[in-house]
Amino acid sequence: MNLSLLGKQVWRLLTRTDSLVAKVYKSRYYPTCSLFEATIGSNPYFLWRGMMEALSAIKDDCYRSIGNGEGTLTGDPWLPLSDNPYVTTELHEFITTALVSSLFAMHEAKWDVDCVRDVFNARDADAIHNIPVSQRQPLDKWVWVGDPKGAYTVKSFYRKLVGEFPEDNPWHLIWNL
Repeated sequence: MNLSLLGKQVWRLLTRTDSLVAKVYKSRYYPTCSLFEATIGSNPYFLWRGMMEALSAIKDDCYRSIGNGEGTLTGDPWLPLSDNPYVTTELHEFITTALVSSLFAMHEAKWDVDCVRDVFNARDADAIHNIPVSQRQPLDKWVWVGDPKGAYTVKSFYRKLVGEFPEDNPWHLIWNL
């Protein structure tokens, strides 16, 4: 149960990056990388150790839902594939730190098919082309697989930890929330 409650704090660091708490943790524990790349570091606060444990469990079950592509890097988990939501194509660091919106056609709300096919392998390109570009959802957002609405809940994370996580959860339907 404690890990589930710590997971809620991790979820807030992930989804509310402009909060004071998120800024303090970022400056102290992961100033030059993303939360997913953060390490425990030297002489960490006790709470941070617990949050890192929760993060390792959360990491596999949250994904970015693409809206305008302005808030997601191509290196983030954003492909609608249950086996691995990360891009598998070997990419230069310049491309992995590029925004997903750079893959859209200029001045249009659709994928630049030629660009995507040139840069990514067939698996990734097919997955990208299957992501609908949403006009209703202007911003990218994090979604949690354990909840039908895509929102992290302590209850759903606890169920995952104790082995009651629903395997038949149609998480790919969450992308259009």
